[in-house]
Amino acid sequence: MPINFYPRGFLYSRDAQVITDELKGFRHHQTSRGEFWQAPETELEILDRGTALIVLIGHAQYVSDSASTGDTREICALIFDAWETAGRTEVEKYLYDLGGRYALFVLTDDEQYVYHDAHGMRSVYFIDGQTVVSSHERMLADLVNARPELATISSLSLALRGRFSRFRGITALQPNHRLDLSTSSQSRYFPYTENSYLGASDKERLDLAQHLWTEQIRLISSDRDVALSMTGGIDSRVSLAMSRAFWDRIKAFTYTAIPRQDSAWSRSIYQDEAIVQQILDVVNIDHEFLRRDEAPALSANEKNTLAKNTAGQHGQWLLKLYQRRFPNPSTVHLRANLHETGRNYFHKYRTPGEPLRGLRKLLRDQTVQRHPAMETQIDTVMDEFDELIGQAGYRELPASYEPLDMYYWELRQGRWFSEVFNETDCAFDTAIPFNHRRLIDLALSFDASQRREGYFFKELINRSAPFLNFYGVNSTKNLYEQGRDKLKELPPLRTNRVNNSVGTNVEVTSKISILNEQGQKIAHRPYAGSLYVPAEHFRSSHVAEIQINHDPDADMRPIDLQLSVENTYENPRATNHMEFVVELDGVETLRHDLSARPEPYGITMTALPAGTCVKIRIRALRDTPRDSWEKASRTGLQIVARVAQGQERKILTDNPFAKILPVEPAN
Repeated sequence: MPINFYPRGFLYSRDAQVITDELKGFRHHQTSRGEFWQAPETELEILDRGTALIVLIGHAQYVSDSASTGDTREICALIFDAWETAGRTEVEKYLYDLGGRYALFVLTDDEQYVYHDAHGMRSVYFIDGQTVVSSHERMLADLVNARPELATISSLSLALRGRFSRFRGITALQPNHRLDLSTSSQSRYFPYTENSYLGASDKERLDLAQHLWTEQIRLISSDRDVALSMTGGIDSRVSLAMSRAFWDRIKAFTYTAIPRQDSAWSRSIYQDEAIVQQILDVVNIDHEFLRRDEAPALSANEKNTLAKNTAGQHGQWLLKLYQRRFPNPSTVHLRANLHETGRNYFHKYRTPGEPLRGLRKLLRDQTVQRHPAMETQIDTVMDEFDELIGQAGYRELPASYEPLDMYYWELRQGRWFSEVFNETDCAFDTAIPFNHRRLIDLALSFDASQRREGYFFKELINRSAPFLNFYGVNSTKNLYEQGRDKLKELPPLRTNRVNNSVGTNVEVTSKISILNEQGQKIAHRPYAGSLYVPAEHFRSSHVAEIQINHDPDADMRPIDLQLSVENTYENPRATNHMEFVVELDGVETLRHDLSARPEPYGITMTALPAGTCVKIRIRALRDTPRDSWEKASRTGLQIVARVAQGQERKILTDNPFAKILPVEPAN
């Protein structure tokens, strides 16, 4: 199978256009509102109803909670009806449930808009000041003999390039933006409201996600051969699990290489082979390993063609192996790369209350790490990033959408992977069911700690093929082996004992007391180093507490008390749900909203006199009696008591989110 120029590509021009030699094999369509060219294997649907021309390029699956179709003619008709009902507003509502990899043109006498899929898997480029749009930046550059772009960030890696192409006057359409051809400008249309799934139960969210996901796979596989990539990671595991009903019609593969001591890459993908071999013991699927040492070499002409087809390189050595394994050009590759959008990938850069500061730090760090020579120009780069942030509308996002998430979704994932797909288009098309805005909203609606742990995706595996959760993720050890080895490494179990230095006598209660809003004890739980609010007691003003006592009859000397506090929960949208509280002799001295600061921190209380009673509390602030909130409240404690080193009574902490209240001086 040859590697042609711009496979699955397209070109649109409102005015007559002289095309380049590379496009001579494209099919031509003259419409009432301009000309379209498509590569022979490109799917294209044209609906002209006079008042509006609807053109859908690529594959698309409409799946909502109540309807579904993969018929592009029907989808175009529904989009036309939406346009006739309320113009672009209704069309953009429809796109919320339209998955696939596509570009969409809505052209009328007065308005001309271009959209693409949620992550921009179908890359879209346009020429500033002209009504010319295409699938590939180089296609446009050759049409107008464009010069190299002058902006500094255009020379950065794709994940940092934003809307810039490598060529002056040629711009990439950003995901979740509409292109207005009349002004050569793009504007955000999603998200326009808060994420509606924040208050839904886990079951509601997972039930809907499972339906949206599997129905898309059913539609995709109904008239296409399906390829599925298998690795040792969590993302491909989700794809494998969610496609379980269709294993009998899928051809799977894993690329691998002979492991070499001097190549971390070869060792990594060989590990994938070992993990996949374990999975194949229980999964009956047509599978083949694609081996690096068996890959045919690309010719010089093929390499030159690929240099035009994609703005980035991923794994060109695989292309001939792909073509051999999947000779049918209508094959679609079921991939999983975009799942990372749902996993809070850059959480360590979060800056609650000032989210753009974290995004700017991320962009600075990524630039210097990937392009060390740019450090001398970093001020110029950051000025360009600031302009990009403003153009992308990250300052005006609804509160439930974080700029870090949207950057990862739109500019990192959107730009990088669209060009990976352009590279592999010579072998097959690409489909990712997660590339569906309602599905993405469902993933983003889970709290930060659940997203970091991959809870949403692991639960989907558990519902569809639970045995796949048994195998290691990026590890050849299965769940049992990992648990066994972890037990060997664990320190002795924490107890309710306090680590007392010589001469002090301080003890902590052996039970967690549960108090209602009137302060009455209504239940208790064993305490073994972890304080939490049980799910059934997660009610407003209910408290879980332990008590630390310094027995004056045993030792009259004052003490310094040190607490190590560890709670991994983090969710900037869940403030005022629960708080960590320290109380000295009935007076609150420290408060910390547990939605912030997932890192461990310390608290030191100095010069506590004999007889002091210290209470450590977690207070629920809302009625949310769910297992997930019990889990979120779990806070590990280590307590150390020493003879006081001074006489000044102080409360100290390294947690900037904790509020320290005034302490009465010791008597």
